[in-house]
Amino acid sequence: MTLVSILWYINAYIEYLQIFRYGRRLTFIVSLGLLIIGRIISIVTSHSFILFIIGCVIAWFPSWSAVQLSIVLVQCATVISMEISAPERRSLTATYRAIAYSTGMFIMPFLYWGLRDWKPFMIITTVTQLPFLFYSCKIIESPRWLLNKNKKEMCVKELQKIARINNTTLEKETEREILNSTTLNENQVLGPLSLFSSRNLVMNTVLQLYIW
Repeated sequence: MTLVSILWYINAYIEYLQIFRYGRRLTFIVSLGLLIIGRIISIVTSHSFILFIIGCVIAWFPSWSAVQLSIVLVQCATVISMEISAPERRSLTATYRAIAYSTGMFIMPFLYWGLRDWKPFMIITTVTQLPFLFYSCKIIESPRWLLNKNKKEMCVKELQKIARINNTTLEKETEREILNSTTLNENQVLGPLSLFSSRNLVMNTVLQLYIW
């Protein structure tokens, strides 16, 4: 149990680095792709124990984090969808995501109980993810992440896309503020140890780790 917990937190830290180093869009696409590829390998090569385990390991990294910590697939999609949404709809967007996630987790055991075989269950739950992988090429990158990485022009372009989705326009003043803003350099960027920089942060971090 202790080894599982250690691997759990190691994997969470790896996903943390992926999200903040490579962006939410790329992390989402790669994680979902690995999840689908790993499952397909496990389904096709179920006759071979070694190949089956290889498929499970490939799908393990994104799937474990997405289910246990809601970091990769769920978290990336949630953050991007909330940044696309209008301010007054962001709480509603998060609520819809939580309802969809909870509904899926509720239906999954009944689906498995009805099929009574792991292979059809894996096929159904894998095939239903393919449309999301094909559509992921149209997902925007997080403007906040782009700004933190000093990619101001790309940040403005993504904000303009968001504005078009919400039937509005990005104000020129806002665009100038972004292009003229200063960002933290790499030496000033806060790392995971900053979560333990004060008493309140330590308490909140420990509580979050305990609850999760």
